Amino acid sequence: MLIVFVALALLAWQDAPPAWTTVAPTGVGFSVQAPGTPPVNPQRPGRYAVNLEDGSFIVDVDALDAHMRQALSSGDKKLLTTYMETLRDSMLETRHGTLQTSSAGDFNGHPSLLFTFTGQIGSQAFAVTQRIVLANDRLYLVAVIGAAGKVKKADVDRFHGSFRVTPAPSPALPTTTAAAVAADGYKSVSYEEALCSKLPPIAIHFEVPPDFIARAPTRSIESGCLLGTKDDLDRVTADPTQGDFSSLTHGVFRLRVSTEVINNPQTGVFDGMDGTGEEGLRRQLLGAGARLVTFKKETIAGLPALQIVADVGADRAYMLYLGNTRFNSNAILVNFHRPQKKSAADDRTWARYVAGIKVN
Repeated sequence: MLIVFVALALLAWQDAPPAWTTVAPTGVGFSVQAPGTPPVNPQRPGRYAVNLEDGSFIVDVDALDAHMRQALSSGDKKLLTTYMETLRDSMLETRHGTLQTSSAGDFNGHPSLLFTFTGQIGSQAFAVTQRIVLANDRLYLVAVIGAAGKVKKADVDRFHGSFRVTPAPSPALPTTTAAAVAADGYKSVSYEEALCSKLPPIAIHFEVPPDFIARAPTRSIESGCLLGTKDDLDRVTADPTQGDFSSLTHGVFRLRVSTEVINNPQTGVFDGMDGTGEEGLRRQLLGAGARLVTFKKETIAGLPALQIVADVGADRAYMLYLGNTRFNSNAILVNFHRPQKKSAADDRTWARYVAGIKVN
């Protein structure tokens, strides 16, 4: 689970009191009244933040991992409370905060933890009122953070009191079935299965060779998910902390959250977080000495995509960014690690994989 801490925002001067609005993004599963309209943040599509002179009003939305989704479904309140308290303590440790109050209990029928803490950044003391809510297979972090004593209690109460969990779209059902087999024997694997249930599902699937299976090298979201034969995955994960792709027989696909390239949910542009977009990514590759074989912006299964195949030294790198995934950077990265015995068949394997990404 990615631990998201609500950092003290840089505050902009407001000439007049802001107008309160109802924030209810489509398909995200919450509504709240906020003193303004959150601007779009391409680097954090799961964050909805209004920054004022004295404080910030924020809702962060993240996916729960498979273990916590199961606990939420089964109603294991003890485990859910422990999880929320661990998350709270991690936030306090990260910001050197001092816990003031903490209370666990249901919020609108959903597991929740409400707590307050104080701290200091440089010479500036700050205070936080934070609520954690687990619902819709998601983690909602609702927070007001501001200069100590500056944010009106009535505004804090209005923001937190107005937060509601609303119905979110039902998760896509896994599509791997005995009937889902292509003419060449490739089988369908749902997006959720291909990401080892680490990210919120979307309605696409992948096609892979019939003997490929999915395996998570570690429980962290950052490590992603591997698709390959059992023997190849055993080699790669023999030491999960390293990931040895040097002795593969058939090749392995790795899917994970993109951490260095984001996808703008408004424009569909992929960007290396420097504002230069796809052309900037191209320049970075060429500047690193790569020879581009394919650099193609396209739409795959209704999603913005950027496919890159490049020769780097004696090796060939295969990369595919898929956007509009509605989580964190709003993009995932797919890599193909070639077999140890390289051949022209590797290009065909990659092309077949890309062609097999389809809408459910």
